[in-house]
Amino acid sequence: MSEDDPTIIRRLERIRWPNGIKCVRCTKEHVRQLHCKGKNGRPRHLYWCSDCGYEFSITVGTMFQGSHLPLEKWFHAISLMHTQEGVSAMRLSRELVVSYESAWSVARRIRRAMAGEQAEFCKQIAVSHNGAGSSRKKIDGAQGEREP
Repeated sequence: MSEDDPTIIRRLERIRWPNGIKCVRCTKEHVRQLHCKGKNGRPRHLYWCSDCGYEFSITVGTMFQGSHLPLEKWFHAISLMHTQEGVSAMRLSRELVVSYESAWSVARRIRRAMAGEQAEFCKQIAVSHNGAGSSRKKIDGAQGEREP
């Protein structure tokens, strides 16, 4: 997971765990946040369960797991795909300022989540993102910059 705005992390925490953070392995509530930095020096958003000793991030078990895109871009893509039918990977590529391949992968994961068990999760993200006033045309400020 790349560096994300702390407000996005808190918003995702509230959506994922509305009654408080729970361990994704044992579902107990004895979880605390770890404050540490990754290899690149940026903060990592990790949690540790004192019951089972499992260490996890907020993205584990979600469509975001293993992605290097910032959560802001994911939220924008989910919002766009939730409010409009037939959003193409090419359009996502332009809106998110990422490569076509990344946009295709994001769209595939979102479509799979919306059709499965994470449909309500996607809806809540779209509603929270739209309510936060994120109506920018492109997420990444620089024109023409694309990820490799």
